[in-house]
Amino acid sequence: MNFEYSKFQHKYTYVKKEFHLRNFYLCDNFYISEIFEEVNYSWEEVELLNDLLLEYYDPNIKIGWVSNRINSHFIEPQSWIKFHEKYDFYVASAIVSYNDITYLNATIEKQFSNINIKRCSNSGRALDWITSLKEFN
Repeated sequence: MNFEYSKFQHKYTYVKKEFHLRNFYLCDNFYISEIFEEVNYSWEEVELLNDLLLEYYDPNIKIGWVSNRINSHFIEPQSWIKFHEKYDFYVASAIVSYNDITYLNATIEKQFSNINIKRCSNSGRALDWITSLKEFN
């Protein structure tokens, strides 16, 4: 379910940023991404997103990321290697998988990541987990 139509949207203060084939909801200590159907999330998209985040958040912030995979999409696993070399402001990520394919993709991506990635079956669990991290309390 899309974040802005969920029961959770009233629980958090956020700013919605819309881009071609993707929506981002920027909250205090984390953001939620929702990518449209069948998007191959390349390194160029990773850089555009992180430029946006660095403009919006304080440059010294530590944030979490909830990838709400309501649509099937794929992040190139090798992008995680470049990602960790260039960006150090991520604490952890929760990937919400609604089917076996997105769960399998999340499992593959987890193998390439240096941050803690939790795979969740619904957005409520992902949001509870990301907001309970010691870095934000």
